[in-house]
Amino acid sequence: QLIGGGGASKVNIDKVVVELDELGNLYPFEIPPFFALILRAFSVIEGIALGVDPDYAIVRECTPYIARRLLSDPSPRARALLRQVLYGGKQRLDLERLARMADAFSSFDTDGL
Repeated sequence: QLIGGGGASKVNIDKVVVELDELGNLYPFEIPPFFALILRAFSVIEGIALGVDPDYAIVRECTPYIARRLLSDPSPRARALLRQVLYGGKQRLDLERLARMADAFSSFDTDGL
């Protein structure tokens, strides 16, 4: 839903709020302040970009960076996440997932940095 572009206009916010409330009842959790600030910054950036490109999706733009980090970070936490991304909880490698990650990794560049 988020990767398809168009920003939050395609997300049913009421449904998200209800689902978060249900999760909060099952698993008490707090969103760290730094994470809330990152989410806010991303939403502002996406809002500005949507003014220029109605199909913009910040999630789609972040995917190559995330793929590169997962493939290059040697920490046990990153390794476990990479395994989850590639195997999807199954015993065998999910080739579709691998292809999506390879595609994301191949489109990563630092030209704009």
